[in-house]
Amino acid sequence: MTTKTDAEIRATMTGEQILLERKLTCEAIDGAIAFGYQNTNPPPSDDHWLTPYWKIGRQQAELEVRAARSDAAQAPEGWRLVPTKHKGHAGLTHAMMRAFYAAFEANDQRGDFERLNAGYNAMLAAAPVAPAAKVPSDELILRLAGRHSIISRDYFKFGDKRLLEFARALLATTHGDKQS
Repeated sequence: MTTKTDAEIRATMTGEQILLERKLTCEAIDGAIAFGYQNTNPPPSDDHWLTPYWKIGRQQAELEVRAARSDAAQAPEGWRLVPTKHKGHAGLTHAMMRAFYAAFEANDQRGDFERLNAGYNAMLAAAPVAPAAKVPSDELILRLAGRHSIISRDYFKFGDKRLLEFARALLATTHGDKQS
């Protein structure tokens, strides 16, 4: 019995059979990711073709747990995070210090508490905003997925954009923001 090449096998298939194979393959991948996410039904071996997808699901679940834990580091509504170190000024930038003193001095006719409160509010308003995370392009995501054998080159010729949607969702959970 001779082994047929992929091209020989495809030559014997109808277009409908090829579409069905692609659909079933995508469903198997989706299932492997879902099982990995749930940490159930691992593939039978590390060299099984669905193992990388199962591991993606595991990584997604672990990232979500880490993101939930790091939410504590996010500023709650009405709060603002400030730098923790800046040239020996107790975590304050020069702009924050100038804003504090300007507001403090501008309120010299008020009591100490009101002056401190005005300075404090001005200082917080001058605090720098955390830099936004860089969002990779769709092209970069696809190139990395191909490089790491997550997809084949012709996978996206079929028009399935689920990997991009998954990558965007993954970025949103790791950066705590919404990606388009």
